[in-house]
Amino acid sequence: MRLAAVLIPSSQRFDTGENDQNDDAGFCIVGGQIASNALAATYYPTTMRSSGVGWALGIGRIGSIVGPLIGGIMLARHVGAETLFMAAAVPGLCASLAAFALARITRRDAAAAALSARTTPIA
Repeated sequence: MRLAAVLIPSSQRFDTGENDQNDDAGFCIVGGQIASNALAATYYPTTMRSSGVGWALGIGRIGSIVGPLIGGIMLARHVGAETLFMAAAVPGLCASLAAFALARITRRDAAAAALSARTTPIA
């Protein structure tokens, strides 16, 4: 949307600037999904990498189907905008917490491997 706002003259634009935060949030969510797919390839061992990446892609596709479905149900039940956006933030928060935990576990395992490599006597 930002690129379209720059390239299209202001007299021909439909966007009034009110949805800029929504555009930014959508950009970050999609970018986060793409990044998590790329990271999945680095976290799985080579022997099971294709299965791990396949599962990551599948879970992402399920979320892209179920999310709008739940949002539509909430809109049909006349849920307020604040509640709708709070509910939409929960999956992103869960994904952020999972990524943070994965980073900590990976860092801890790397530190333990480095420590054991230093303390192992060379024969």
